[in-house]
Amino acid sequence: MLRRPLLARLFTDAGYARVQEMSTWATPVSLTLIGLAADFSQLFGEVVFTLLWLSAVATVVFGVAVLLRTRFCVTCAKPLVVAVLATLWFGGIFGGQQLLAASKQGVLAKLFPQASEIQLAIYARLEDIGVLAKKIDRTTEQTAADVKRLHDKQDSLEKKFDALAAQIVRSKLNESTVPASPSAREGAEKAVGEAIADVAKGQDSASKQAFEALQRGDTSVAERLFAKVLEEKTKEGRAANREAAEAARNLAAFKRLTDVAAARDLYERAASLDPDHLWTWIDLGDMRLASGQTGAALEAYGKAEAAARRSGDERDLSVSHNRIGDVRRAQGDL
Repeated sequence: MLRRPLLARLFTDAGYARVQEMSTWATPVSLTLIGLAADFSQLFGEVVFTLLWLSAVATVVFGVAVLLRTRFCVTCAKPLVVAVLATLWFGGIFGGQQLLAASKQGVLAKLFPQASEIQLAIYARLEDIGVLAKKIDRTTEQTAADVKRLHDKQDSLEKKFDALAAQIVRSKLNESTVPASPSAREGAEKAVGEAIADVAKGQDSASKQAFEALQRGDTSVAERLFAKVLEEKTKEGRAANREAAEAARNLAAFKRLTDVAAARDLYERAASLDPDHLWTWIDLGDMRLASGQTGAALEAYGKAEAAARRSGDERDLSVSHNRIGDVRRAQGDL
């Protein structure tokens, strides 16, 4: 019986199928072991050389057996792969040892005179980069911690201002003879909260006194402060109009639940000083609506819509549309 050529037997026998199946994981494993070999080169002694030769001999023996014996190659396939991996691994370890020994004996330095200098320069640069990276990490961590503290402080202040605004609004509602709707109460709390925040930002003694009085529930000091700022900024001219308008809005915030007419006049004054401020027109419309001036309220909401269109703020535009829609529904137009 004629024997098949070696390559024909290798590519058709079941042994090759087994080798091919194992090679799918043997290749990446062998490459990984080669990389690890250099790292562990100092952990092995002279026995590595002997193990390298033994694994090489085993590779040759099992390889020849796979090529020459069709039936026997099925059982030799797995040992062959193990022998190949062992050869590669011990070869990597032995090569790492030789390079390490050559480096210690100065052989590499003689072959490449500039290698040591280049190596030292690279190490120095890497060390500088490592120090810089640590500094950046510490700075980043410190900045993140500072930002978190600022956010926490801001959140705490906002909660404090909201609670104080709600307390003042409750006090004003008790003084008022006209019941307020939930939306009117919500608007008042928003306006009072903004006024409290403006007072808290002041560093002068008058602002500090006003804020202390607000914490006690007394709005009279803050009202006098805003009235004074309103008059002073109005006299300074156009450049101070926005500050004067802000003072008028803040003063109106404390009066809107107890004196609608006064609040309406103050919002009208603020609107004339700062016509691009959308919420001035919204608050003015609310006060006109509370005074029974439906047509005038609709006009103010229309001015708010125009201000929102100029600024391009979709949320503000939606607020003005909601107010206009409420008035028209009340009039029976919708």
